[in-house]
Amino acid sequence: MREAGFIAPGLHFGVVAALGLPGLLIGCGLSRRARWIAAAVVLQMVSLLPVFVTERYRLPACLAS
Repeated sequence: MREAGFIAPGLHFGVVAALGLPGLLIGCGLSRRARWIAAAVVLQMVSLLPVFVTERYRLPACLAS
C-alpha cells in the first residue's frame, strides 16, 4: 500500500502508541490539569472493554445461560 501512495511515510501507529501512554503518565506527574485528560482516556478505554469482552465470549456466554 505504501508503493501505491495510501500509507504516508513517517511514524507508524505502533511507535506513536508506544510513546503516547508513557507520555500521558509523565504528563500526569508533571501537571495536575493533565489528569483530566488521563481520566477521559481511561474512561474511554473502560467503556470499550465490554464490547470486546462480549464479542470474544459471545458463544460461551450464550451456551452457559
